[in-house]
Amino acid sequence: MPGHWRQRGNGIELRAFRSRDELSGRKRYATRTIPMVGKREADKALAVFVAELSQGAPVAQRGRTFGDLLERWFDSRSQDWSPGTAYQTRWLIDRRLSGLSDRPLHAIDPAELDKFYAALRARGGQQGKPLSVSSVLRVHAAVRSALQQAVRWGWRSDNPAVLANPGRLRTAKIMPPTKDEVLQLLAAAEGKDLELLTFLFLDAETGARRGELAALRLSDFDDDAVTIARALTIGLMTEENFKAYRGHIWPGGRARGKLPTALIEKDVPKNEGSMRTISLSPATIDLVRLQCVRLTEGMLDAGLIYPEDGFLFPSIPEGTRPWRPDTWSHRFIRLRDSLGLRVRLHDVRHFVATTLLTSGVDLATVAGRLGHGGEGKTTLAIYSHFLREPDRVASDLMASVLERQEEAPQSPLETNVLPMNKRTSKSG
Repeated sequence: MPGHWRQRGNGIELRAFRSRDELSGRKRYATRTIPMVGKREADKALAVFVAELSQGAPVAQRGRTFGDLLERWFDSRSQDWSPGTAYQTRWLIDRRLSGLSDRPLHAIDPAELDKFYAALRARGGQQGKPLSVSSVLRVHAAVRSALQQAVRWGWRSDNPAVLANPGRLRTAKIMPPTKDEVLQLLAAAEGKDLELLTFLFLDAETGARRGELAALRLSDFDDDAVTIARALTIGLMTEENFKAYRGHIWPGGRARGKLPTALIEKDVPKNEGSMRTISLSPATIDLVRLQCVRLTEGMLDAGLIYPEDGFLFPSIPEGTRPWRPDTWSHRFIRLRDSLGLRVRLHDVRHFVATTLLTSGVDLATVAGRLGHGGEGKTTLAIYSHFLREPDRVASDLMASVLERQEEAPQSPLETNVLPMNKRTSKSG
């Protein structure tokens, strides 16, 4: 038999010939560890393992499709993911990976994955448009993780995604909007949508993420500050999420796979380090107060009182349910398109970061305002090239200090003083 087994720790390690190296001709072996069993059972397990390697797929699993794997993988792993991660992965399975779902699991190889990724980059987006490499990389991450789970389960002996090429990612250059563009957006919102104007003022001053702004409640505001303590995300209406977020989860009205979507209010923003209190200008505070007045008057017309912890941007008059985060993106896009600008809502966050950094605000303060962790390391990694402007100011300052000044006219008292190197000694 082209293989053997041995006891290793608390289990049995199976070892069998897999192939020869293309360059050196040396033998390459594959291994698998199974729980401790007797000699007869170990021999049988080794025989199955050798057969799997020779046929390219586990003998008992050749009827499974890649779609079967995706569903089992999602069911077993999604409970450990955040609601947003589970939602996005479900979307990838339903939309991006549907073309591979019917393929036999044992037939998936690096060449087929490369061809699939190339097709995504060429025409995998909406209306047949090219998909960005970063989007293909997200697909690849899901494929690789699912196939690795197949190896753990013994459904495959290898993970072909390890050798696949999803494309080379080139870091996109951050292009924040200019001050004039931000002012144009604010002016346009003032004439069309006062609620959006308030949202954009908060965005342009705090740099908060859209899910954090959408989750703001009236109780989060002080006289001159706001506390970012929660965030909204789109997830799935699973039994686990319903129990975990009871009272803070609302049906989404759509479905992903077999599950309906849900709007979920998380009790922390992106992470615990993202919880922060941010000072606000009087202009922004005034807009927030006007928004509160509009909400209160709307409830008074119905003979009710707006709740003190109601949402600042509610989707229903009672204030107990907020707008979805993507609603703000859609409203922003309509406003932006009316002005003929090419700006994303998230670019306003970049505007805040770069404006503060190039104005000389210290890195720790900017990181705290944005809710970045790592004591400024994250902020530095994203916006390091925008620090060149204040660095140039510092360089010019030091140059002015160290620059050799023109010699000033000598005073009469200094005219008779000779430098030490021009003096000559005279004997007495």
